[in-house]
Amino acid sequence: MKKYEFKLNQQVCASFFPRHLINTKVEILEILMEATRYILVEYYSENKTEELSFKKIILVVDKMSRLFFCKEDKIYSIIFPFTVNEEANKLKFIFQKEGVELEVDHELISNVISTIKNKSFHSSHSMDFADEIDSLESNYNKDFWILMRNLLLMEDGYIRYDIDPDGYKNAKEKGKEHTHPLHHFDIFYTSNITFKLGMEKKISDVEFIDCIDIKTDCKYLKKPL
Repeated sequence: MKKYEFKLNQQVCASFFPRHLINTKVEILEILMEATRYILVEYYSENKTEELSFKKIILVVDKMSRLFFCKEDKIYSIIFPFTVNEEANKLKFIFQKEGVELEVDHELISNVISTIKNKSFHSSHSMDFADEIDSLESNYNKDFWILMRNLLLMEDGYIRYDIDPDGYKNAKEKGKEHTHPLHHFDIFYTSNITFKLGMEKKISDVEFIDCIDIKTDCKYLKKPL
């Protein structure tokens, strides 16, 4: 297993933990690319440390490949779709699909983010977006659309662990505390398909990773008392 941990400062933490709930694929992609950029920068700084920190990003690459975003009352995880190479104390991320191999560097990250934030991406006319992609294929890399298509179509694997005293209090006052447990997982992010799994107690980032690690023993559900 490859495991890398990076502390988050307050400013960056606000970007990865917005006040609103993450609820679109575009937000997931932007977080993925910004986290990848952050790791590339922080890998060579003193922020890569063994010191205990509640606010951090953890990259785990094994049979599963995931990013974990951690703070005191929340942890969430998404896919990390790039190959990780570590050679001569250098960390490199590679996109490898459909016979295409692209290094995920700062330029590629900036191009992906600018594409999903460009007004043409949200245009009602498909050709507006096609023109943007065509320009990047001509001026940046001919395989850029293959990268973007794979990122847009991939399963992002979103799962979140929350400690939510306000939500629990409101549910309990209505006699429905088991519809919003104090400690819970939220699976998916779109409002009409998301659901919760209650936890009996607080869990750590290590326990969270263990819960979804396909190489460790499965956890079992049981009804609340």
